[in-house]
Amino acid sequence: MKIVGGKNKQIFTKVDSNFGASSVSDVFLKYKATIIDELTKNLHESGKDQPGKLIQSVDVKIGIDGSSVSFKLFMEDYWKFVDEGVQGTKGGGITSQYKFKTGGKRIPLDSIKKFIAARGIAPTQSKHKQEQLSKLRNKKLKKVIKKESKQVELNSAAFAIGTAIKQNGIKPTYFFSDVINDELHFAIKKDLEIALKKEIELSFTIN
Repeated sequence: MKIVGGKNKQIFTKVDSNFGASSVSDVFLKYKATIIDELTKNLHESGKDQPGKLIQSVDVKIGIDGSSVSFKLFMEDYWKFVDEGVQGTKGGGITSQYKFKTGGKRIPLDSIKKFIAARGIAPTQSKHKQEQLSKLRNKKLKKVIKKESKQVELNSAAFAIGTAIKQNGIKPTYFFSDVINDELHFAIKKDLEIALKKEIELSFTIN
C-alpha cells in the first residue's frame, strides 16, 4: 500500500456501484469522520501546525461516478514535511528524504513571523535600546521609534529562528503516517466487504 496525500492529491479506491454503492458510501462517510478527527488530533498534539492552516485544509470528499466510488483526501501540499520532517543543513539528528539545501532559499520571514505570533513569542529589545528610549521626552517621537524598533527586533528574531530551523531541520510528527497506514487499509477493506457481501481488492494510490 502506498501512503499518499497532498494538496490536490488523493487517496482513492474504486468499486463497482452495482454491488451496493449507497452502502459503500456509508462506509466511506464513517471513515471520513475518523480520518479528519485523527489527523486533526495528531496535528494539535504535535504543536507543529500554528496558526492552523494545515488543520483547516484537511478534508475528505466522496465521489461516485458511474461504476466507481472515489475516496479523496485533501491537504496543503507541505503536509509531507510536517509528517516526515526535514533534514537540516547541519543534520540536526534528523534523517528524512526531504532536506534543506546549503545555499538554497531561506525560509520566508513572513512565515516565521506568523510562527512567532502564533506561539506568543515576544522578541525583547536590547538593554541599550531601552535606555535610549527612556531618555526621550517627546512622546510622539518615542512612540514612533518604539514601533520601528519592535519591527526591527521582530525581523531579527525571525531571521535567527529561520536560520536555526534551516540548519537543525524540522522533526517529523508522523501525524499522517500514523493514521493512513496498513491498519486503516485493513479496516476499510473489511467494512467494505461486509457492506458489499463480496471479497474485494482495495488499493490506495496517488494521482
